[in-house]
Amino acid sequence: MDNKPGHIGAFLIREKMISEQQLEEALQAQVVYGGKLGTILVEKDFVDEEELTKALANFSNADYLPVSKYDEISDETIERFPKRFAEKYEVCPFKFEHKRLYLLMTDPSNFPAINEISFITGCMIKPIVCPEIRMYYLLEKHYGTPRKLRYIIPPEKLRSSKTEARPSDEIQIKLEAVSSERTDIKEYIEEVAEIQESSPPQEHVAAYEPETIASLDEALKRLARAATRDDVINIIFGFTKNYFKRVALFLVKGLMIYGWDGIGEGFSKVVLEKFAIPMAGPSIFKTVSNSLAPYVGPLPENLTNKKLIGAIKNNPKNILVIPITINNKVVNVLYCDNGAGGDVPANIVDIITLVEKVPLAFATIIKKMKAQIMNE
Repeated sequence: MDNKPGHIGAFLIREKMISEQQLEEALQAQVVYGGKLGTILVEKDFVDEEELTKALANFSNADYLPVSKYDEISDETIERFPKRFAEKYEVCPFKFEHKRLYLLMTDPSNFPAINEISFITGCMIKPIVCPEIRMYYLLEKHYGTPRKLRYIIPPEKLRSSKTEARPSDEIQIKLEAVSSERTDIKEYIEEVAEIQESSPPQEHVAAYEPETIASLDEALKRLARAATRDDVINIIFGFTKNYFKRVALFLVKGLMIYGWDGIGEGFSKVVLEKFAIPMAGPSIFKTVSNSLAPYVGPLPENLTNKKLIGAIKNNPKNILVIPITINNKVVNVLYCDNGAGGDVPANIVDIITLVEKVPLAFATIIKKMKAQIMNE
């Protein structure tokens, strides 16, 4: 199976399924929030899931399966296919037929995965392309693998008529009813917390330690050369850890704040990816989002901030919180503290200077990505 040359974004433009403007908007969201381009396009309603699935099949020369057919996956099929391989390669079995396994894959050109799965199952593998956003739903439904909160979207955007709301979807379903004027924020936060706490525990992942960047000048040089969102986050953490014991980045997406990544005690990626709170009601996140300015001081006492304290396991004396904006819209929030009873150092100007350059770094990455796509 030979992949067609180019990029799925360029393919969708050639097929007149999206415009260049929609591609650029999707790339911006991809750099900020992560995920495959197709996931972003579905989230933004630029294409629906069925259209995306057909396009992915045509682009990759892989087999196409109507979205409604996903409901035909049997319990027997799932029992025959090991969970560890489903999670490792982001695949889901569709059906076994004689010595052939029809396998849903986000990347049907992943030949090492195909070869290993063929060896383990003793079957010839017939890859079927499956969008990332659907795959995460299937892994949660059939194997109990919890989706990262970032990948939860309203179930109606998944086009199968029999798509069931999974436990993770409850957060997003409730979100549809939330507005900035909502008064029952206490009940809402408690409901979200209950859903998060009831999700299956994830395997321990060792915390990583980003390379220390000693000077602002070096951090700015590296930021100018950043090629991915992960490069940006590593530069921020590598410089900021000179001043703070704990640092975390959060995503602002719609009416919610999601944890992204962090360093320091209690700030592992696994912990933060389970963190989500609504923007409705007072919080330190809403404060900096409204002011578009950094905040230095104690963490104000309110229900939403208590949820944050509960997630990070202790209450610092003072904190630094900086919004990251694109086109005057807050897309990320940087949170820094020095642990229980810790204070904010006096010399934080360099951190603010670095963070102010992040939007330019994102814009440069987006520009390069678009140019590469359009030239393929």
